[in-house]
Amino acid sequence: MELRFGISHFGKAALWAVIEIYALFSLTDLLRLPAELAGLIFFVLLLWSAASDMIVGVLIDRWLSPKAVTRVLRLCVLPMSLAFVAGLVPVAGTGGAAALGAAFLFRPLYSMIDVPHNGLLRELGRDPVRRRRLSTIRLLCGAAASFGVAYLATVMLRTSAHATDAVQAYRRFVVVVAGISGVLLLATPPLRGAGAPEALDAPRATTAILRDPLVLLVFGATMLGIVGASLFQKTLPYIARYQFDDPRWTGRAMLVLAAGKLLAAPLWTYLAARCGARAGSVAAYAFGAIGAVLFAIALTRLLPFELALLLLGAGIGGASLLSWILVAELVERLEFAHARRLQGSLFGLFTCLSKVALGLGGTLLGMILAADGGLSGTALATICTLVFVSATAAIVSLRVARRYGDTARDGRSSKKVANMQIDAAPITPA
Repeated sequence: MELRFGISHFGKAALWAVIEIYALFSLTDLLRLPAELAGLIFFVLLLWSAASDMIVGVLIDRWLSPKAVTRVLRLCVLPMSLAFVAGLVPVAGTGGAAALGAAFLFRPLYSMIDVPHNGLLRELGRDPVRRRRLSTIRLLCGAAASFGVAYLATVMLRTSAHATDAVQAYRRFVVVVAGISGVLLLATPPLRGAGAPEALDAPRATTAILRDPLVLLVFGATMLGIVGASLFQKTLPYIARYQFDDPRWTGRAMLVLAAGKLLAAPLWTYLAARCGARAGSVAAYAFGAIGAVLFAIALTRLLPFELALLLLGAGIGGASLLSWILVAELVERLEFAHARRLQGSLFGLFTCLSKVALGLGGTLLGMILAADGGLSGTALATICTLVFVSATAAIVSLRVARRYGDTARDGRSSKKVANMQIDAAPITPA
């Protein structure tokens, strides 16, 4: 099951790596939209994606059986892959409206795969050791997917004097990623949900989640970190264009970021085991803040870009790995407190807010590009400052969260929730 989880996560992560790096770039440089309009559309797309995550989470908890979720997930793979390609590269003769329609269609289809797949982290990881192992597998496969996408980008996206040739190369690149990812997603392990308690209805589930200050602070820290990481990674194609005039630089930068994720993975696993996921997250955001400072210094040619990218990759990878451990622990905490199933709702809300944060990163970049008319050194320095501020704010949020206890349920066995005898009468959330 762990092998299938890793293989399918590789496919999912490869799709999102392309979306994260190239979605805004497609709007501005292929659809030729003004930067401010592209940033707004990108944010609306992420809001739509976030709403889809919440709806899917509630569907999973309240109405769909695990077997039905697994069946729907696999049925969504082919149409999602087709919408992925059509949304990133306009089909000749269809215009930009068709590409935008495909981009909007891609989001709910991806949510139907993403939310239940994320829930597998908690379903398969029923104890801290398994949870850390699955989170490490998730990080390593995600980093490997980034490596694969980066390698394809360096090989397939070459500088061309003809715009048509460049678009065709980009289309081939997107098709190859979609094809490989679609096949790998079919390996997703089936959801079982055996022994799970009855679910809360949607309004009370949302209330139970939002009334817990620890959930709010942990989610807030994660969202701040995602805004900074999204802003930086979406800047890479523009750095390649405006600073180096070489589209392959984006692929090389992605390779270095992925190397940072892989090299630091043992550190984050060790910190999660010895100090807890929250303390490890503080260290990961510190890596990101330092990496942002070093990247700003590298703009003056006093340092190599690779050093800053390695630290940023390590920080982004660590924050991602540990955030999923924190969410799985929060699920157990809330389910124990309310004696109701909240896994789909909590993971749905987390992915929802994550995509809102990704949208904010893209919107910020669109505003900076529109104000600068390109990507000057001043604009890049502003971006590095925003990345530093977001990482620092995430650290502050996690430090404040210490006042409200630990995300884990004080060492109580997670089996206790699954074995509870649930009364048929509704329970008012505490």
